[in-house]
Amino acid sequence: MAEEDTTMERPFRITIQLSDFEARKLISWSKIHGKPKATYAGQIIGSQIELNAQLIDYLIESQAKSEGITSEELEKRWLEEEGYFAD
Repeated sequence: MAEEDTTMERPFRITIQLSDFEARKLISWSKIHGKPKATYAGQIIGSQIELNAQLIDYLIESQAKSEGITSEELEKRWLEEEGYFAD
């Protein structure tokens, strides 16, 4: 895949569900670091995405190949399905 643009033009907001255990640990972890829980959750998710970026790209390429399309076409379709390009 092409070089990723990691600049953040606008925040992307999602709603997530955590177990009671996970919520309690997130609250404690964010308090220890003096950050709001949503900010800290975003940092945790972001770091896992960065850590797994090559695997994610490989999986996209594999799925695209199985569908007979390019990885760029597949990623564009998925982003459109999720309304990512909507203003």
